[in-house]
Amino acid sequence: MSIGLTPRQAAFLEWLLEDPSRQDMSFEEMRAGFGLSSKSGVFRLLNALEDRGYVRRLRNRARSLELLAPIPQNLGLQLVAGPSHFERLAEMNRRTWALQERVAP
Repeated sequence: MSIGLTPRQAAFLEWLLEDPSRQDMSFEEMRAGFGLSSKSGVFRLLNALEDRGYVRRLRNRARSLELLAPIPQNLGLQLVAGPSHFERLAEMNRRTWALQERVAP
């Protein structure tokens, strides 16, 4: 667990990192996938992660979650060396910026 994160926040962040497509989920899909009882739980977890600098959400954009690198190694994640975690983060960030450029006035 990272300093500043509760066990549930750390578990939610790990869950987000397991599959890059999870950044494109709606709150309802995240609620069901993570096993929460309400969407407000997802909202609170994402707010906490955003306040601590682990994620960023684009305001007034649906499904616009960006995982920010670097994610601390002491999260308890079981990451393996190779083209996994940081390359996926880089790809997710490229997709987010591409979306911003298409939508920006």
